[in-house]
Amino acid sequence: PASLNNNVVISLFQDRGGVMWVGTFGGGVNRFAPFANKFQRYTQRPGDLSSLSDSTVFAISQTPDGTLWIGTLSGGLNRLERETGRMRYYYHLPNNPQSIASNDIRALFTDHTGTLWIGTANAGLDRFDPETNSFSHFLLDPQNRNEASQYTITTFFEDSQKRLWIGTRGYGFHRFEAESQTFMHYSLPSEHSSAQLVRAIREDESGHLWLATYDGVFVFDPLTEKFIRHYRAGENQNGSLSSNTVMSIYIQDND
Repeated sequence: PASLNNNVVISLFQDRGGVMWVGTFGGGVNRFAPFANKFQRYTQRPGDLSSLSDSTVFAISQTPDGTLWIGTLSGGLNRLERETGRMRYYYHLPNNPQSIASNDIRALFTDHTGTLWIGTANAGLDRFDPETNSFSHFLLDPQNRNEASQYTITTFFEDSQKRLWIGTRGYGFHRFEAESQTFMHYSLPSEHSSAQLVRAIREDESGHLWLATYDGVFVFDPLTEKFIRHYRAGENQNGSLSSNTVMSIYIQDND
């Protein structure tokens, strides 16, 4: 009972207390406390207010007040009240324009201001306002609502200049323009449509962005807005990527 309850792990998050939260496909969330060396499970149990609304968890984040947020496949957004252990659920309500835009949540991120961003699979992205307990909705391409709603938000990243970047499944990546509350769109330079599926974004010490895609890894210079490298798998080529399907990137500190 103290082990991981599902081997299909799709999200990891370490909170400010050092506790690791493991989101799974069908097994809910497993909370791992290193000092106890065991897992505490949060799963879906109908009628139980301390349980999840759905047991497939794509994303986890924490806001400055210590609240843990859990994004699910079909159960909307879950808010874990750490003191009581209870969940609060945020669902999409068709007749309430201030409700969350979709119940299919694929990415969560808390920016440097403490604002929670929610990326959905079919309705753009949301920003949560804790004062009004409501959501503001954004489409990456508001001029083309039908097309924009088809692209899943896959990842968020905030760089050293506090700029927010958004990766998508099939629509490249975007930079949020805080003043205009709009998005600058960037397509990755490749003849392969798989390049527009961005799974992760990270920044190196030079300020360049590294983008993990299904067409290898691209390196982008935000200052010049130009791509400076494209790493792909090479057949029988030593020193190349082993696969063009890149799911994540980690940049190691030099310290």
